[in-house]
Amino acid sequence: MMLPEHVEALARHNKVKQKEGIKIPSVDEQELELWERLIKQSLELGTEITITYLADSEIKSASGTVKRVDGSTGMILIAGKRIEMGEVVGIKE
Repeated sequence: MMLPEHVEALARHNKVKQKEGIKIPSVDEQELELWERLIKQSLELGTEITITYLADSEIKSASGTVKRVDGSTGMILIAGKRIEMGEVVGIKE
């Protein structure tokens, strides 16, 4: 279950990026729940995941274990990178 603040931030971010001509795919509630489960598993159990995200008008990815999640800012720390939840386009094991 995603925090309402994260869902709102993701929606706002997607609208801004769409205006800039960058398309971020829509994410349904089930996929958000899967992402949250994968992040939590990585954080608690040390499992490795890959996060695909938008940065500098490019799709990038970071693989590793999640070191920290900041719920107040919506930031994820993985592989030495700080990724904003609103920039995430996919998370997989």
